[in-house]
Amino acid sequence: MAQVHLTRSQVVARAMDIFNDCYYVWGGYPNHYANCTSIDSEPQSAYGRPSDCSGFISWAWGLGSHYNSSTWNMSGLFGAAYENRNPNGSTISEVFPGIQPGDVLVRWQGSQSAGTYQGHVALYIGNNQLAELYTGRWRRTENNHGSRITSTNLNFMGYTKYSESFSGTYDDEEDDWLTFGFTGGGSVPSGPQNAPFPDGSPGDISDAEAMFYGNWQYTKKYSLMKAYRRG
Repeated sequence: MAQVHLTRSQVVARAMDIFNDCYYVWGGYPNHYANCTSIDSEPQSAYGRPSDCSGFISWAWGLGSHYNSSTWNMSGLFGAAYENRNPNGSTISEVFPGIQPGDVLVRWQGSQSAGTYQGHVALYIGNNQLAELYTGRWRRTENNHGSRITSTNLNFMGYTKYSESFSGTYDDEEDDWLTFGFTGGGSVPSGPQNAPFPDGSPGDISDAEAMFYGNWQYTKKYSLMKAYRRG
């Protein structure tokens, strides 16, 4: 038995494995299934994996619990790996030179100390595309989940490079790297709904200061869990 960190390709695979099952819920962490509700004027409901932008990244990186978006900015936990954007360019790889699959695009405004912090993160999945959970107004999105895969969103201040040392670890004999951390059922956390960014980003709802949800333990690869793995 050995405790193993996730590779970049595994980070992307973990994200894409749950992507279609995720619904944007502020403060959500997608290690379980629950009833999810949008904040549209005519709310939609769905049974899926509740997640916000940073919950999705926390799962992909195998962090074991919900970390807020400030974790990935230049002064956050992984700030030493942060790189500023290039002012020029028209594609993700041009604007964020050196970016690789598994890296995290990040933007923010306000101050944590003043309680005005708002941020957003997205996962770079390669081929000039990113995956993001970005709005509780599901009807604004093509898939009605509050999520998207896009190559046109360049509205980030920089990106944070993934390092295997950042990820959680799993037991390479007892755990399934694709699904470790999954708990099955659960409830959806509640929290305030922040306004869209002043730049007009459609329906962007971000993490607020110091909102860490859950303290989930990694789940062993028991046969009982197999029915839940693909939703």
